[in-house]
Amino acid sequence: MRVGKGISSAPRDALVADIAPVDLRGAAFGLCQSRNTVGAFLGPRLAMGLMLLWANDFRAVSWNRSGGCARPQVSLTGRRTARTTRS
Repeated sequence: MRVGKGISSAPRDALVADIAPVDLRGAAFGLCQSRNTVGAFLGPRLAMGLMLLWANDFRAVSWNRSGGCARPQVSLTGRRTARTTRS
C-alpha cells in the first residue's frame, strides 16, 4: 500500500488547481504529472551515478539529494500574490 502517494497527491492537486488559470488547468496537471514521471525515471539513475562517482558513500549521496527536496518548498515561499475572486 502506498501511503505517501495519498498524502502528497491531494495537496499538490489542490495547489495546482488554485494557481493555474481555468483555461490552462489541464496543461498544468499534465506538466505536473510529466515532471513526476521524469523525476521517477531520472532520480534512481542519478543516485546510482553518484554512488559510483563517490565510491558508495551513501551519506554524501543522501545529503546531496536532500537539497533537491528542499528546493521546491523554498521557491514556493513568497510566491503568493493577492488573488481576485473567480467567477
